[in-house]
Amino acid sequence: MYTQIKRQPSLLGILAGATAAINIPTTGTHYSLILEALGAGGVPLTRAQMINDIGDITIRIDGTEIYTVTAQFLLDLQLYYGTSIGAGNINGYIPIYFAPMHLPSFSERSLYALGMGEGPGQKKVGTMSVEVVCNPGMVTLTNLNCYSEVTPERRPLGQHIRILRHAQVFGVAPATQEITTLPKLGDSVAYKALHIETPGASLIAQATFALGGNAIFDQVTAALDTLLLAKEFRTVQALYYHLDFAKNRDLSSLLPMAGVQDIRLNLNWITAAPNNYNIYSETIWGLGQA
Repeated sequence: MYTQIKRQPSLLGILAGATAAINIPTTGTHYSLILEALGAGGVPLTRAQMINDIGDITIRIDGTEIYTVTAQFLLDLQLYYGTSIGAGNINGYIPIYFAPMHLPSFSERSLYALGMGEGPGQKKVGTMSVEVVCNPGMVTLTNLNCYSEVTPERRPLGQHIRILRHAQVFGVAPATQEITTLPKLGDSVAYKALHIETPGASLIAQATFALGGNAIFDQVTAALDTLLLAKEFRTVQALYYHLDFAKNRDLSSLLPMAGVQDIRLNLNWITAAPNNYNIYSETIWGLGQA
């Protein structure tokens, strides 16, 4: 199946403190969106400039948030999955991959692409939108464009990835924080990874993730976590602790939520209190759907 790279209209509302927005056509099947961030004279912004000028990025399908992230998180996520295969940040571009780059073949990546059509028990997607918050301290950004990586396939939404943010507060270190508020989501959903911010000087010495009292990650130290991630061709990013439930290039190695009644995440913080921080969940929705 051939892929088209379609230039969408520029996002409107590029003002410090404002939210720029665009509606994406709901035709074909979307594999990624790529935001192009330009300054005066069409000069691409550097990574540091994009992080300074662009804050929250939200993608909605029929009004439901499927991505709630920041520009920095998306750039860091590209490095987390892409460094081992030679993919890095490119000045002026913020990629939003619906079809994961680290899977080995187009056919496997395509399983998670966003279909816009009808299917068994599914209506055609009516709206798809992107909202980008321009930070109050915006300095360089003057124009935001959007490109769609899309095929003409007519397929329903089906299986797809969602990345959502869960705000946390913990003002003590050294101490262990127990988190019981991560969503259980439902029988057709699985966790793919958790990306836990470690802001400032705060560090996580070890983490335990348990479902119904059964530890999936049991007192895993930061050093051991780094080893486990390297084995799966992930690259640990500064200011994060990653818990990855997916094996490299294996579509079946997810953590399903069917029947789960209790989720507990214990984080042993050292050095400094994290205070306000975020956990980003990567989840697969629509398990069992085409």
